[in-house]
Order: sequence, then structure tokens, then C-alpha cells
Amino acid sequence: MLFLTQGRVGVDLFFMISAFFICESTPSIHKSVRKAWILERMLLFWSLILSLYEVVSGGVKLQGQPIKAVAKYWLVACMPTFSNCWWFATSYMGFLFLSPFLIKGLNALPQKWHLALSLISLFTCIVIQLPIFKLPAFLDSGFINVGFLALFVCVAYVRWYMPKLIITRKVGVICLAIGYAWILGLCCWTTMSLLLISIRLYCLSQQGGS
Repeated sequence: MLFLTQGRVGVDLFFMISAFFICESTPSIHKSVRKAWILERMLLFWSLILSLYEVVSGGVKLQGQPIKAVAKYWLVACMPTFSNCWWFATSYMGFLFLSPFLIKGLNALPQKWHLALSLISLFTCIVIQLPIFKLPAFLDSGFINVGFLALFVCVAYVRWYMPKLIITRKVGVICLAIGYAWILGLCCWTTMSLLLISIRLYCLSQQGGS
């Protein structure tokens, strides 16, 4: 659970760094499409390589399978983004297409409205990370990822209206400490929940046995 949580934090950090640089540039549909096409080419290359390796190494048995199953396997390999083969790549691709419109919309907002929206987005980012909270499938994966959109709103506000906050080492250390405290707290909460559930199940099994 600890490594899984850190993995999700790593994904969010990678996205925030990417969003930071996207906020610096002038919004352009042409640039977004170009970035998406470069990403798609890389995904297609590795998807075909990995799929072919699985077939050759025997990891995937296509011989004797129905034609529909074989066609589906290679269709997914040839369309890794649209088939949601890797959720992060698909979600990031969707964000690239939406980013010009998001930047235009956020630029049109007054600063105080953008701040309010950032606070709501930050609260959303915290809530959707809780183990007890589960987003609907169409909002948690595929081309629409609520977490990415919420993070982008926050990153855009910091980038445009709080430039001094970005370059302060003290603030960076504080944010790092808060992040690790959040990871530790989430892991402890999850561990205690699993422990309590295990104790409860054990007590029920003892009562049933008696």
C-alpha cells in the first residue's frame, strides 16, 4: 500500500510539472495536437513491441482463439490511447486536447474567482484520494480525469498569481513535508482500517465456530 500511494503521488507530481510548463505557453490547439501526436507515436511503438513480445514469448496465447479475440488484441495494441491500455497516457492525452480551452477559460476568470475554484479543486484532489471514496468510472479514467483537471486549476493559479511562492526554498520544504505527512497518514489510516476489519472478521469467525 505504501508503494502504491507513492506511485500515485509520483503520477500527480509528473502531471503538475507538465501542467506548470503548459501554463507558461500561449494556448494553441495546433501545439496540443502536435504534442498528442508525438505521444501517440511513442505509445504505438511500445504497444506493438510489447504485444509482439507477449505473443512470441508465449505470455499471450492467440493460437486457437476466436478471430474476434485475436482482432481485439491487435486492435488494442494498435490503438493504445483510445483503448485505454495505459490509463495515464489516455488521461493525459485528453488533458492535452482540453488544455487550450482550460487556459482560455481560466484566464477569463477574475483572480478571486480563480482562487475560489482552486480551493474547491484542492479539496476535490484530497477527497478523491481517500480509500473510501470512489469516482464513477467515466470520471476516473479515459479521456476525462477529474484529478488532473483539478490539479491543473491549482497549478495555473500558483503559476500566474503566486510567482514568489514558486522560487522560495522554504515553501518547497514545507510542501514536501506536508506531502510526506499526507502519505504517511494515508498509509496509517489504511493499515488501521485493514487491521480493524481483520479483527472483526476473526471475532465473527470465532462466534460462528462456537
